[in-house]
Order: sequence, then structure tokens, then C-alpha cells
Amino acid sequence: AGLAAGATFLLGAVFYYRYAERAFRSDALLRDNMMITEAGQPGDPIQASEQARENDRYSLTNYYKLAYSYLAANRWDEALAAYRTLQSMAPNYAQVHLNLGVLFRQRSFIYESLWELRRAATIEDNIRNHKNIADFYAQTGDQSRAIPHLRHCLRIVADDEEGRGTYFLFVREAILASLADAYISSGRRDQ
Repeated sequence: AGLAAGATFLLGAVFYYRYAERAFRSDALLRDNMMITEAGQPGDPIQASEQARENDRYSLTNYYKLAYSYLAANRWDEALAAYRTLQSMAPNYAQVHLNLGVLFRQRSFIYESLWELRRAATIEDNIRNHKNIADFYAQTGDQSRAIPHLRHCLRIVADDEEGRGTYFLFVREAILASLADAYISSGRRDQ
């Protein structure tokens, strides 16, 4: 019985070591990706992300970085495939829907873009997601549809007790400026 327990422990330790080694290597490759993309170091961020994915195919972070690297390189089909894989793994990951909205907008798939942006706002009801929807409507010339989203952003800012510093004022003023532009562009000057 002692020999079987020892063998089981040893097998578990080897399995854990292999898993931990892959996760560690994957993390190192993702750090390389970040250094390449964000710090401007030489190298190929896509290659680093692909290697990280190969090391750990179950990591959401690996797929996210890979999809984002493809998106940044305008490799649309590969970005879409990676985002769809990520979506199947984590369907309520708002940032994925937001990035798909950007991807579809860049590809001129207007309805798909709006659907993804709305899905992100449904999952995470925050200023960024509603401001993205408002910006979408403003860019497509439908300012009157941007107004409710900008007003919702103001309600979120007003409810934010922690954000009463300089950043709060900056966000509030930016939203108010966008709201004023939307009212003027839509012909609703009396609001």
C-alpha cells in the first residue's frame, strides 16, 4: 500500500510539474509579447503569442493576447478565429465582445459591430462600453441614438463615489462635451 501511495504521489508530482512548467513558459512568452507590443522592443508579438498558446491551449489569457496581436496586425480572419475560440471558452468576457465590435467596425460589418458593442455593455454596464456605443452612433451619423448612451454614462459617473478626483472631472467633462455635440448635431439644441 505504501509503494502504491508513493507511486501515486510521484505520478501526481510529475504531472503537476509538467503543467506548472507549461504555464510558467506560457506566462514568460506572454511577457515577451507585452514587451514587444507595449515597450516597442524588437520581435514578433504574434509568434510569441502563438508559442504561448501552444504551451497552454486552455488559457484565456493566451487566446486573448493572440487575438489582440492578430487584430493589431490587421490579420482579420485569424483575429476573428481566435476571438471566437475565446468566446466559446468564456462567453461573458466583455472585452472580447468589445474587441469584436472594433474588428467588425474596421471590416465595415456595421450591424455585427453594434451587436458586439451592445453585448459588451450588457455584460459590463460601464462608462467605456456605453461610450463606445455612443461613439459608434456618432461615427455613423446617428447622433440621436448616441444621446441615451451618453446620458447613461453621466449617470454612472454621478453614482461613482470613488471617482471624485481629477479623473472624475476629466471623464465627466469629456462626456458632457460629447453629449453637447450629439445634441447640436441631432438638432436638439433645447436640451
